[in-house]
Amino acid sequence: MVYVSMVYLKNDKGFTFISLLLSLVTAIITIPLLISVLQMNLIDDMYDHHSVNSFYYLIQNELLIAKDYNIHSDSLTILSTADEKIKFSKYNNVIRKQVNSRGHEIYLRDVKDFLILPLDFGFKIIIETLKGDIYGKSFSFYNF
Repeated sequence: MVYVSMVYLKNDKGFTFISLLLSLVTAIITIPLLISVLQMNLIDDMYDHHSVNSFYYLIQNELLIAKDYNIHSDSLTILSTADEKIKFSKYNNVIRKQVNSRGHEIYLRDVKDFLILPLDFGFKIIIETLKGDIYGKSFSFYNF
């Protein structure tokens, strides 16, 4: 007669299903948090870029309804179709818009330098931010 016996090993140091679930839950919670923290840094880095591009868009819209313009090294004056003098200039660390030399609207913040260079077909605006980034855009003027 043959006797068969089973040996039962009790091993408390093994990898259990519960430890697998805990590691998965930890990974599922931390990965989205890590991604959102990284995205917040990217959004902050793009703030100046989007602000300057919005400013350039607003200048282009003012030029579309302008009769004439006059440039200086640090300011741009646009004569609108309603005979208003719209002036864009640097004031401390902002670029502001004044209409008929009254009040002001702040169009761009954190500006270190604001230059306007004349071109044959219009002008070029160069902006340097406080972070040291330099942006430039050329504008064409069409007097219809």
